[in-house]
Amino acid sequence: MNVKFNILKGLLGVIYNISDAEYQERIWVKGLGPECSNFDETMCNFFDDYNAEEIVKNYKDYGISQKRYKVLLKFFNILKEYSDNTPEIVNDKEVLEDPEWAKIRKIAKEVLEAFNYKK
Repeated sequence: MNVKFNILKGLLGVIYNISDAEYQERIWVKGLGPECSNFDETMCNFFDDYNAEEIVKNYKDYGISQKRYKVLLKFFNILKEYSDNTPEIVNDKEVLEDPEWAKIRKIAKEVLEAFNYKK
């Protein structure tokens, strides 16, 4: 398999987790597993582990169409702004209750739909 395809697939997996309120409640707030994650770790996965900025900047290298790119870029920008303006030590429950986070989850679902991504 193509390395860039696998990186993009991994990033879409993170976006899936961002779109899923039930997952966040179960894992971030209640810690019920089997996964182990929180808001900060999710942001690190998106921005650092999968280097979302690299994918957005070089989207053609990842085989991303212009249509998909526009949705991904919109999501990237909104998530970056939210992440940059959220304190490092944040209560995950407060994130889930934030109306802005609900908007981010909605846009994450738009990205998944654009990419025909199913977990």
